[in-house]
Amino acid sequence: MDLSERKKQILKSVIDSYIRTGEPVGSKALSELVGCSSATIRSEMSELESLGLLTHPHTSAGRVPSDEGYREYVANLMAQYRLSVDEIAVLDSLLDEKIREFQQTLEEACRVLSHLTHYAAVSLASAEPGGSLAKLDCIYVNEHSFLLAAIFTDSTTRTVQEETDEAIGEAELSLAASFCNRQFGGRPCREILAYLSAPKGGGVSPILGAVYHALFRALSAKKKYRVDVSGLSNLLQYPEFSDLERTREILRLLEEKEQLVRHLTGLHQGDTSISIGALGDASMKDTSMIVRTFRVGDDVVGALGIIGPKRMEYSGTLARLEYLARRILPQGNERREEE
Repeated sequence: MDLSERKKQILKSVIDSYIRTGEPVGSKALSELVGCSSATIRSEMSELESLGLLTHPHTSAGRVPSDEGYREYVANLMAQYRLSVDEIAVLDSLLDEKIREFQQTLEEACRVLSHLTHYAAVSLASAEPGGSLAKLDCIYVNEHSFLLAAIFTDSTTRTVQEETDEAIGEAELSLAASFCNRQFGGRPCREILAYLSAPKGGGVSPILGAVYHALFRALSAKKKYRVDVSGLSNLLQYPEFSDLERTREILRLLEEKEQLVRHLTGLHQGDTSISIGALGDASMKDTSMIVRTFRVGDDVVGALGIIGPKRMEYSGTLARLEYLARRILPQGNERREEE
């Protein structure tokens, strides 16, 4: 959006003030800060309101930011936050022990972010099978059915039942399983999936084709994630969450892990996403979320998020989140998407 420098200054000042106080901002409060008369500021604020960047609560003469105003602020106006020495020390202490598992690091990062930002924080870590297939077993059920158990190098197991059109024998099934163990044992899951997805022509026997299909299903089964939420009680200190019935509804939504997983893993355009009043539920309209995803290739392997009022302190929150993200998985892309 093409705004004059004065409009940008006024919009930024309104949002900075509202983030600090939670109170609607009037022209008199801005006149000294911006260096213009109250009449000029009222005129500019009226134009900003007509552009959809400010809104006017019925109970006050002052203005507050709209969702579009927050998005303009995050994209173009907010000052870059500089982490303090103490904050860097706290964040670094979290990451010095490199022997910790990725999942444990994300859960601890969730707690640290909640403490530093005074908002709620959420972490998500993939519970996908390990990077390689250790072995597979095929268990004969009857002449048209068998179970395939895939065991991975992180000791997780997936089991699928495969139905076949053609009759199969127990000895044939055992031979096919032995062949697959020689072919795939120790190989990365991604590599096996790529092989199984490629056309095979007519050189594969029906029983081996059935084992291939069962293994493909085991490897590409629905992803599972472990979700940890920290600092939900932090939200209660903000006036936006003072209505207990409304707060209970928000807490219920945050505790529904499936909804969080859908939101956190649905961010495909960039590694960091800022959602302002757009979390898909009416009870979340005054709530914002900043999320950083961690990817290996195209797969989401984890995420860290901050949940707070729409007037959250975006610059500092984003700085803390991205500092941790660069340390946890430094090879990730440095893109940001505002929703």
